[in-house]
Amino acid sequence: MISLSVLPFAASADISVEGVFQKGTELAGSIIIFLEVLAVAVFLWGIVKYISASGNPEKRKQAKDLIIYGLIGMFVLVSFIGIIYILQNTIFEGPPPMQYTPPDAPVIPPK
Repeated sequence: MISLSVLPFAASADISVEGVFQKGTELAGSIIIFLEVLAVAVFLWGIVKYISASGNPEKRKQAKDLIIYGLIGMFVLVSFIGIIYILQNTIFEGPPPMQYTPPDAPVIPPK
């Protein structure tokens, strides 16, 4: 119901599809960065808990689980960023891939 009340303002505003996608991209980027920081924090907290639980096997197992969850989170988020980058550069109009030209080999003059 509240969303319908802002409809007249949205209709009179100068909103474009590109602007909506731009804002969505910015929001998604912020969320991904937040989740990446959270995954690193979980990983580091697991390391701290593992070190502090020197003799207790139950606490060590919980700490190992935190470390594994942090690593899985980091891997999933980095993979997600990679997939988005690949899609952006292959399907959408992203920056062209870098072209590599090897340097010329040094020439040794004959004797």
